[in-house]
Amino acid sequence: MRASIDEVLRVLKSPKAPAEIWQESYDRDSKVYGRLCNLSGAEPQAADLCDYSHDMLYLPLQPDLFRHLLPICLRAWRKDLFDEGSNYCGFVEHFSTALATRLILEENLTADQYKSVMEYMLNSVLDRMDQEEGLQFAGMGARPYRWVHALGSFAVTFPFLHRLWESWWSMSTTGHALAVLQYISCLMYEDDRNPIFSPWTPVAGGGPPALYETDGHIYDRGWRPENISFLEDTLSTVYLETKLTEAAKVVRDQVSGDVPAKMIAEFGAQRVLLESRIEQLPILLSKPILEVSGWLE
Repeated sequence: MRASIDEVLRVLKSPKAPAEIWQESYDRDSKVYGRLCNLSGAEPQAADLCDYSHDMLYLPLQPDLFRHLLPICLRAWRKDLFDEGSNYCGFVEHFSTALATRLILEENLTADQYKSVMEYMLNSVLDRMDQEEGLQFAGMGARPYRWVHALGSFAVTFPFLHRLWESWWSMSTTGHALAVLQYISCLMYEDDRNPIFSPWTPVAGGGPPALYETDGHIYDRGWRPENISFLEDTLSTVYLETKLTEAAKVVRDQVSGDVPAKMIAEFGAQRVLLESRIEQLPILLSKPILEVSGWLE
């Protein structure tokens, strides 16, 4: 595992709970701070984290309390990223929104502390990609949705997509190569022809993940301009064809089925669509999600 909460705690200097708590509670339950500051190794209650995430979204924050609770929030965010049965999804929606839409990290942390939080979240997304095991998904809740949505929130929040991307697309692990194949399939195929994600149905849901979605309620802004520029400079049909071939080699003896070979064989026939989506993607990612209705086929 790449992400280390111990490193975050080291850089934050293992902040203790403040002796005095003056933080106003959005939900008018100030007892939530006492419960979160006295966990004694127990898991925080999802409702308490949700309450505090509302403070992050709407109220001025008590800086020393924020620094104490931030590692607890990061652990819960990571747990939800990895555990489909986690009950922290409601908290994550508000936590990711607060990080993306308010300057709470920049305003309450030093530059080194900000960097350590960014690296923890970057490495957690890479760790989650590393857990990918297959190339066949049907219905709602497909595993890749979680890392795609976390990637989207990261790219709205931090101007460091290039660091995450370069590690991911070097494909040093099978999981990362599978995530590359999953991502390329979303660009390369019409939604109802994707060989990895079965088509959406009214009963079961499903379909390929939308590459512009996030794990928060981030409706009023798109990706950071630095990340848009990086994608514009990186994505091309030549680049994707090269990476598709590399990924197929990495997973060749690790997964069953003929999906990688099928994608390579169909690359030429899908080139026109792929070129169109490469052109569209930075435009879609730069817009608030409320202004995005999907691919312009």
